[in-house]
Amino acid sequence: MRTNPAYLFLFLLWGVSSSCSDDRSSGMIDPNNIPTEPLPDMAGLQLEDLGIGVVPNPVDGGAGIDSLAVDVFPEDIGSLPEVTDDITTAEVIEDITTVDVAQPDTAEPDLTELDVTEEPIECTGPNPQFPSFSKTCTTKADCVVVFHVTDCCGTKAAWGIREDEQETFKAAETICVSQMPDCDCAPSPTKTDDGNTAQLAEDAYVTCDDGQCISHSSSPPPTTGAALQTWLEAGYYLTWPAENAPHASTGPHFGQVRVFQNDRLYNAAKTNAAPWPVGATSIKELFGNTTAPIGWSVSVKLQQTPPAGDGFYWYEIYQGQKYADGPSVPLCVNCHAAGTDYVLTKIP
Repeated sequence: MRTNPAYLFLFLLWGVSSSCSDDRSSGMIDPNNIPTEPLPDMAGLQLEDLGIGVVPNPVDGGAGIDSLAVDVFPEDIGSLPEVTDDITTAEVIEDITTVDVAQPDTAEPDLTELDVTEEPIECTGPNPQFPSFSKTCTTKADCVVVFHVTDCCGTKAAWGIREDEQETFKAAETICVSQMPDCDCAPSPTKTDDGNTAQLAEDAYVTCDDGQCISHSSSPPPTTGAALQTWLEAGYYLTWPAENAPHASTGPHFGQVRVFQNDRLYNAAKTNAAPWPVGATSIKELFGNTTAPIGWSVSVKLQQTPPAGDGFYWYEIYQGQKYADGPSVPLCVNCHAAGTDYVLTKIP
């Protein structure tokens, strides 16, 4: 049965006014007693015009109006569905629940878990900054050599650091290199931790010295007397491969001697790869009858295909007396001609 909404208004008002208790059933309306005659002057009214809220009851399935319960809503509830002939059941909404809207989290973030210990990386400008890396070691196996660029010309420093710091260094060095501008200049020699210089990257090597990873160079020394003497006194050769202990010389070298060789000579000699490469160097400490060296005898290969013996620089000094300083020294050439490419000693 379809019911004119105007009749609903009248009976709803009657139901509300006649209710005398909290029992909502007293406000229920029998749909069988609702008049069906039209009231034209009220046909356009809507329930919300009277402040009455209705909610369709889906259980009814559209078969007809079984019951209608009403209540007056507060004015600020907002608009409600328009009542039409299709509404079959409505019930009063008794409770209006306030919905808590989540507020944005304005609390300060917890910074205690952030890693703020990284050192800054700024490789240009007047005050360059670069992280430091652990150099502690127990054996040489704990250490590696790394190369840090120090200027836009490409000059590098060879550092000895712990092997397990290598990847961290590489990441930092990548940032440093990216900051360097292009410069039209030649790089200076690579400095090692011990103060020496490395002519080639492969000349740099590392040792564990007194619990610290220290880089050194096996590059050949200077080939002028004064500079070479300073270099020898600095002991830059002391970490090169060497004979185990001093022994009697087989040549005219004043008594006990001990031979050191740089990597270029030592590595080639291990495989008998003569002639030796340019830069192959032999340092002979001269002890005489003492326990500490009091002189040196040095040979450095300068070129690969010279006349016999002319491709080496020779230097010898003993107790302050200089016996050789230059290439093609007859005394040295004649004595060493019996060796393999002018080298007599092979270090095990």
